[in-house]
Amino acid sequence: QGGRAKAIAAMWGTLLILIWLSWWHASYQFPAMVMAWEWTGVAAVSYALWRLRPGVVPIAVLVAALTLAQSALAVWQVSVSFPEMRRLYERRDPVFMEQVRALGFEPGSPSEMLFRDRLNASSEAYGAFGHPNSLAGLLVFGLPITIALGTTVWSNRRWGLMVVHGLAVALVVLGLLLTKSRSAWLAVPFAITIQLALSNQGRNWVRRYWLWASASGLLLAGMIAALVKMGFLDLLVITETFKSFRYRVEWWQASLHVLMEQPVVGVGCGSFGDFYLLHKLPFSSEEIRDPHNFVLELACSGGIPVAIIYLLLLGLSLGQLVLRASAPNRETVFGMPAWFWCGAAMAPILVAVLEWQDLA
Repeated sequence: QGGRAKAIAAMWGTLLILIWLSWWHASYQFPAMVMAWEWTGVAAVSYALWRLRPGVVPIAVLVAALTLAQSALAVWQVSVSFPEMRRLYERRDPVFMEQVRALGFEPGSPSEMLFRDRLNASSEAYGAFGHPNSLAGLLVFGLPITIALGTTVWSNRRWGLMVVHGLAVALVVLGLLLTKSRSAWLAVPFAITIQLALSNQGRNWVRRYWLWASASGLLLAGMIAALVKMGFLDLLVITETFKSFRYRVEWWQASLHVLMEQPVVGVGCGSFGDFYLLHKLPFSSEEIRDPHNFVLELACSGGIPVAIIYLLLLGLSLGQLVLRASAPNRETVFGMPAWFWCGAAMAPILVAVLEWQDLA
């Protein structure tokens, strides 16, 4: 697309250069190196998809497929994997205990006690990520995209696909609830509200905003009540939300001081915790390894220019997605050929099989 494509390419190039500079500058080299190569891989895949078919709909469908796969894994973990791990630990199964030892938790050590307490008390899904908040970050991004890709189905009243799309959205919502990330729960309605306002039906939705908000609130309350009743969700997760937010405000204040250490190239991915200790507020209760805020973490790790460029690229991509979703290609399903959706349907099944065989 001429100048637009060149501008995006220039922003990507600058972003990668700054990410690699942050690796060179980081005090903890390994995670910075991994992050630099991951960003480079994302750029390569994005370019390949763009060459395959200009636009961002293929990338959007890829995000939706990944979102569905991770949500399926999250539900599998909470309903099957975690209870089974607790049973194996209680029986002190030799094979399982050897795996625990391989993770660095020696029997009888304080770290093993911490592992035991976490295993017995936690029911937070994390999918294939290292932390529930990381999974929630993907689902916050993927849920609005998954909803947007159903525009054609719902506008044409294709009832069979409407049911499938509704089940897919429900699966992602359930996965998001199982992460117990309160900030993610707040972010999703905000994102969907903006998405609806920007769509072709935006004016009608704005007029019916209160009806939509009331229906969504009742649906969310019903889902939370059902999960609490089934034991999947702790009610304290809801009632302690404001206390958790207060802690985050404390962390963010100290994080701004970390950002000022190296505002241009950042402190390097994985090195935030070392600098946070120098700026931790005296009354703050925890020593954290990341600021619990994606944009702030990106700025601290790679520098302010990285965060700005990333947000610009994200805004351009989402803007293009809204335009493409409002005028989809009728010859395909959600803008992609049927073979792609066969692969997307296989993804949750494959993840579940790998998890069942302890290969995930």
